[in-house]
Amino acid sequence: MAQEPQVAGRSTTTLASAALPTGASRAGFERPTLLRLVLTGPGGGAWDVQLGGQGEAHPEDGAAARVRIVADAVDFCRLVSATAARRPTSP
Repeated sequence: MAQEPQVAGRSTTTLASAALPTGASRAGFERPTLLRLVLTGPGGGAWDVQLGGQGEAHPEDGAAARVRIVADAVDFCRLVSATAARRPTSP
């Protein structure tokens, strides 16, 4: 029987959420958009993330997010780490 991987901690999900703007930029996402990321389960939490450069809406201003993603924290970290492993390190 396969052993279940360790549960992501809050620091892991914070790091993964902080990588979203870079990932969006590398994917060619340029439109300024405020994202509300909600990760559930152990290590979860909620983050407001500015994507696509500088826009008029900033999380600090209390602006409403235009995009909302709700996902399991462990699955989200697995997705981010798998995507990072496939990307070249040079720009």
